[in-house]
Amino acid sequence: MTTVTIPILASLFSLTVVAAQDVGPVRKLPLVRIVETSIDLHPSGITATSCISIQSNGRFHLETRLQQLPRRQAVLHIYEATLDAFQLSRLESMVDAQAVREASAYKGPKLPLVVPTVANVRIDISRADRVQTVGYFAWNQQPGTDGLSPESTREALKEEWRSSRRALTPLVGWFHEVEGMRWPELDESHSTLCGDPSTED
Repeated sequence: MTTVTIPILASLFSLTVVAAQDVGPVRKLPLVRIVETSIDLHPSGITATSCISIQSNGRFHLETRLQQLPRRQAVLHIYEATLDAFQLSRLESMVDAQAVREASAYKGPKLPLVVPTVANVRIDISRADRVQTVGYFAWNQQPGTDGLSPESTREALKEEWRSSRRALTPLVGWFHEVEGMRWPELDESHSTLCGDPSTED
């Protein structure tokens, strides 16, 4: 199996950084922002990126992008709606879990990466006094890449990723449930890379 360097990861991490920034002083930071990406660069591999930004009142903005090689363009879907009280309560309970509160601050891998398949999750949570950023990075191990990133990542950081993945599994699962529901869809002009959702109900 041939491994390849993944230049697209630079764009991926740029997306997570942009999505995590406050878009302006007059806008309120979302309660939670989740960005999940999986990349498979095999001949018919699929790259999928999903993000969601949820306000404290349950209003959210959701985007999904899906690209299957050899196609050059991704298919984009954008949704905005409001979570019901039960969904919002579940989310609040998950982000308040001790394992999530104690999760290590997210640190990404060193670029470039020399593996064909990777997965990355980054979650920003608004706390009373700060924004907590957590997440993890995962990949399929490849022979002969021990001295290259991500295999060369120090063991302490690899363990942080593993621990964070365990802590964040319920929250990521909740995100997948929301993704699978039917929501009002918007056209592509409403893409914000999961900045603040509209304040309209």
